[in-house]
Amino acid sequence: MSLRALGCLWVIASVFGFVDVAHWSTEGLYASYQVTSLPSSKQRSGLHKEEPKYLERMIGAAGQPLVHSATLAWMSATKELYAYWYGGSREGARDVAIYTAKYRLGEDQWSEPKQLLTTQRVQVQLQRFIKKLGNPVAFTDAEQRIWLFFVTVSVGGWAGSAVNYMVSDDGGQSFGPIQRLVTTPFLNISTLVKNHPVMVQNGNIVLPVYHEFMGKFAELLLLSDQGQVLTKKRLTWGRDALQPVLLPLNEQEAVVYMRFAGIEPNRILYVATQDAGVHFSKPTKLALPNPNAAVAAVRLNSQELLMVYNNSLTHRNVLSLSFAEGSALAEGSLERWFWLYDFERTENELDRFSYPVLLQDDEGSIHVMYSYNRRNIKHVEFNEAWLRQQVVRHQLQREER
Repeated sequence: MSLRALGCLWVIASVFGFVDVAHWSTEGLYASYQVTSLPSSKQRSGLHKEEPKYLERMIGAAGQPLVHSATLAWMSATKELYAYWYGGSREGARDVAIYTAKYRLGEDQWSEPKQLLTTQRVQVQLQRFIKKLGNPVAFTDAEQRIWLFFVTVSVGGWAGSAVNYMVSDDGGQSFGPIQRLVTTPFLNISTLVKNHPVMVQNGNIVLPVYHEFMGKFAELLLLSDQGQVLTKKRLTWGRDALQPVLLPLNEQEAVVYMRFAGIEPNRILYVATQDAGVHFSKPTKLALPNPNAAVAAVRLNSQELLMVYNNSLTHRNVLSLSFAEGSALAEGSLERWFWLYDFERTENELDRFSYPVLLQDDEGSIHVMYSYNRRNIKHVEFNEAWLRQQVVRHQLQREER
């Protein structure tokens, strides 16, 4: 066999995970899954004394025909939300840029959007050709630094993408230099992001990623607090799983929900661990439908789980909220999801309410953000008192049947 053929086989093996070319350990991914900002008992006890709150807002499109793939970061010191998304003439166009806007808790509307990153700026900083930008993912660490991960493509489509990041030390007012994550030693392509990272006890960051080149599969990257890739963990194999959402349940248990891109029936996928990421279960389908679309999930301060997803087998014209009562794997909560509310539901199958993101701030408010027909970014804010109303309504309806 020629050296060229051997090289091709080596690259293919590394992409599919058959050979651990980077010599990264896949055992003991984290010392602990414990999140650094778990709520205190005082915070939890005050949540049920609030009046129900449910608010909807739109963020302006900054004059762009297309806006998509929003993400959120929360700054507890200033009680502000920062949103980031990409916009341009069309997905993948050279004029696509990443935009940002700010919302202070209690105000009526978001600030005017500002352009944050362009392909030209990224190209200059990375000193490489940048064809297009995509999928920003924001995250606030324990030191109140905002990390912004985002996807770039130099050649080809999204399967040829790489992940980059930059960090703000001043509450989102400015960002440091753009850095490129090296996730595979060959070509460093086909790694994408969609959902929030998780910070663990020792200060490391677990970043959910996925791949689309010659397969569709999910991984977790372990990063140091300085952004170095320390190790990675493969979650799935084949061509079915995209855009993982990582939810720690306690110090040892966690679940990862994923967009499903495989053969019918179209259902949300999940894997779970009971040993802090050393081993994960085989991918399993929930009862919840998934029309090959992104999902968002969060563990609340009160420990229950919420999910936002397209509640259809085929289209994205319905966007729903579901609820799971437990938060430990032993309780079987992974299977006991039930529908609570539709944020959007139309008869027009061409409508697209998609790419949701979920975040609960440390004041107890829950924020949902999603692409509204790719013409606007929509923000929904509600509290746990409103959520309890929906749970009670659902229980009464079930009892009446």
